[in-house]
Amino acid sequence: MNGIDSQKTYRGKIKTWNEDKGFGFVNVDELPRDVFLHISLLKHMSREPKQGDYVHVTVIEEAGGKLRASSGRIEGVVAKSTKPRGNHHKQHKQHKQHTRHRRSYSGKSDSRFARTVRSIIFLALVFVAIDAYQLYLGGGTTTVSDAPTQLEKQLAISPDTQPAKPRKPRQAQRSIFDEPEFTCDGRQHCSQMRSYEEALFFIRHCPNTKMDGDNDGIPCERQF
Repeated sequence: MNGIDSQKTYRGKIKTWNEDKGFGFVNVDELPRDVFLHISLLKHMSREPKQGDYVHVTVIEEAGGKLRASSGRIEGVVAKSTKPRGNHHKQHKQHKQHTRHRRSYSGKSDSRFARTVRSIIFLALVFVAIDAYQLYLGGGTTTVSDAPTQLEKQLAISPDTQPAKPRKPRQAQRSIFDEPEFTCDGRQHCSQMRSYEEALFFIRHCPNTKMDGDNDGIPCERQF
């Protein structure tokens, strides 16, 4: 291989560089021919190479004696930092895992809550059924439909639910033949009457009485 060491790093100067096609040739004093250099080997550098740059390359010899760079870097140019990208990727991955874990935990919590609610409803129905069955057994041969409910019993006992006693109709009109014997003696006001019958007699038979203000035939409504 004419003394080409593929493990050695050679220092050379970019003799020509084609920016459009992304390749060029490096002149290395130690080597008999120029070395072919492709842009893909310098993607990790912070800028693209240009003619006149010094580069450090490892070289392999291909069939026909052509020399080609297998790795390289631009002298005096800082390489791109790949650590932030790794950290960003790691953080993104951790965020996705955390989101997936949170969703999974939320789903488990919702499912656990739903099971708890169903269990509570089931137990409540069981207690209601037991209570109804005991009520049925306590009633003897009386069916559930015939037995009065507790609410009906309370309503029957409560004095507020008792039906109002019918009022006795006030005897607004009396027969003239039932009236006792009274005499028109000049009295005109309710305060002068001794009974409802006497006031009724006065408004029917005596002039200038003042005991029936609304003229409904019933005297002294507030007094008797």
